[in-house]
Amino acid sequence: MKTLGKILVAVSVLVFTNVMAQQDLSGTWQGKLALGGDATLTVQFIMAKEADGSWSAVVNSPDTGGIKNVKADTVTYDGTNLKIDVASLSGGYTGSFKDGKFDGIRTQAGSGMPLSLAPYTKPVLSQADMDLLAGEWHGKLEIPAGALTLVFRFEKNPAGELIGFAKSPDQGPNEIPVGDIELVDGVLQIKIPANQADIKGKLTGTEFAGEFKQGGSPIPLTLSKGKYEPPKNILSLSKEAMDQLMGEWHGEVDTPMGKVMVVYRFETNAAGEYVAFRDNPDQGSNGISVSEAALNEGNVMIKTP
Repeated sequence: MKTLGKILVAVSVLVFTNVMAQQDLSGTWQGKLALGGDATLTVQFIMAKEADGSWSAVVNSPDTGGIKNVKADTVTYDGTNLKIDVASLSGGYTGSFKDGKFDGIRTQAGSGMPLSLAPYTKPVLSQADMDLLAGEWHGKLEIPAGALTLVFRFEKNPAGELIGFAKSPDQGPNEIPVGDIELVDGVLQIKIPANQADIKGKLTGTEFAGEFKQGGSPIPLTLSKGKYEPPKNILSLSKEAMDQLMGEWHGEVDTPMGKVMVVYRFETNAAGEYVAFRDNPDQGSNGISVSEAALNEGNVMIKTP
């Protein structure tokens, strides 16, 4: 009898421990809504336990900037059943816990869609993925003002982790750190925190086809792997005109946000060809190549991409 009692106590402790583990919702729970065809929408609930023992939640959708850090009004959980109300999204979520995940319904504006939630673990890039991404990728982004060149550069840091940088040579040589680099099932996702921009698309060998999104509607973006070679914007100026323009010219431009310093530099390159660049020191943008310039009877015309 004594031996049996010890076994029963041990089993009771084990069952109690499992129940307690099920009740710990802290962290990110993620699932995908099927929208029809191959389209899906990623939904995340970031759960946190408050000091009084209650639960709180924040809703995100990494696929859209419209659902970001939306706070839930109420969260109830009895160890099996979960209910989240989000008034600002006109809906919420109800689900039951089983086999390590929640199966339930995501509701919005009176309609519901099946949604399973599982603990989210950030994907880790494999060595093969890092080797594939390492180097430069470049392409054109078609915006209302014209085509904008984008260049992404990936490399490994001393810890062996992949880090990235982005820049637009048309706007200057400065690079911006890239964050949250993910490559899952051939789909590459990149975030540029400083610009609140998201890039997502299909990676096939050395070609990327996807979208660039920064606040508004997504813009198609294609990238190719390879060293970016900036265009040689050689100016067709006579020696007499170049002699007059040679050197630095600076002034201020009135903008809605105040005065902005502008500097134009006319010089010759290593081959003795005439080139020019524009700097915007107040905006941290330097070395923008001038594509065209002319001097006619004292009137100067300067174009940049």
